Amino acid sequence: MKNGDQVEIITSEESQPSPLWERFAVTSKVKSQIRRFFRSKKRDEYILFGKEILTSFFDKENYELNESTIKRIKIEFNLTEIEDIYEMLGEGRITAISVINKIYPEFNYKKLKKFEIESDKPIRLKGLTAGMSYHLAGCCSPIKGDTIVGIVTAGIGVAVHTIECETLSSYADQPERWLNISWDNSLQNLTLSNSRISVVLKNQPGSLGKVTTAIAKNNGNISNINFTIRKNDFFEIVIDIEVRDANHLKNIVAALRLVSEVSSLERIKG
Repeated sequence: MKNGDQVEIITSEESQPSPLWERFAVTSKVKSQIRRFFRSKKRDEYILFGKEILTSFFDKENYELNESTIKRIKIEFNLTEIEDIYEMLGEGRITAISVINKIYPEFNYKKLKKFEIESDKPIRLKGLTAGMSYHLAGCCSPIKGDTIVGIVTAGIGVAVHTIECETLSSYADQPERWLNISWDNSLQNLTLSNSRISVVLKNQPGSLGKVTTAIAKNNGNISNINFTIRKNDFFEIVIDIEVRDANHLKNIVAALRLVSEVSSLERIKG
């Protein structure tokens, strides 16, 4: 593009800026407006998520989060708006237990030896942007469909882990930081998640091609391939695949197991 070129600008009420735009913005005014937009969006998402966290915890402990309770919370925390406490909860600066302890000093939270998933009323990850008020933990790389839990992390929000993640053992004695969360399955979410598999292949012509073809036929998109072991009779590769959810990944894995050149494969969680 050069000076004098004509361009067509297509607008939409649903459109919104991308954080990447700041890299391309030329003027400081535009950069400032982009940063302001995402600060505001981040606060809105922390408030939404924090409200879900507090409401869910009050429900679980059979306390009512009514107008008088909200008024008491604002007084105890010296706040003018209840949204401020929601924001702190969503951001991970405080926990729901610390709020309930503040207004009900007699509250006695029983620490569990092991976190137990409750099937009723989990906090659903909906209406949120991954990376804003919650983030998917890199240690286990959860994808939609995995059984998950949340860990409240100060200054970051909530880290989402698979229930089998080994990292969770380090939080075993901090039950106040655990959240019962789940994916929102009521909405069609077209966002792809990155999953990683390790495949051991026979070292013979065409074997890699059969693997990539099987993935493509099952609508998987390969984002990266890395050879970790090369031997005369076999080689091991790590493949990053963009998938819709856990069922999509299972279908791809099932197709790969039918490839005769594949000796073994497994999903890498971490």
